[in-house]
Amino acid sequence: MKLVLRFVRGEGTHMKQAPRFVRGEGAHMKQARRFLRGEGTYMKQAPRFVRGERTHMKLVPRFVRGKKIHMKQAPRFVRGKGTHMKQVPRFVRGEETYVKI
Repeated sequence: MKLVLRFVRGEGTHMKQAPRFVRGEGAHMKQARRFLRGEGTYMKQAPRFVRGERTHMKLVPRFVRGKKIHMKQAPRFVRGKGTHMKQVPRFVRGEETYVKI
């Protein structure tokens, strides 16, 4: 869990880099998956690092792991630019249990 970006863990300094739906601002919330909104049925489909299990963290792309030189290379939905939800990786959309690159 310590490998997860600090804004994901609720710590402050990276919060301004989080997409707006993560920060609880309205515009992108409807595009977030239900497990992100705290609704139950998709939680079991969330990648394990989201559920606080760490074994697959090494498979997560580096920008997710907090290697910030890749933040500018992140897909636009990660940077809070809303229209690319349909291009979200399948694990974010709840279609795969494990993170794959």
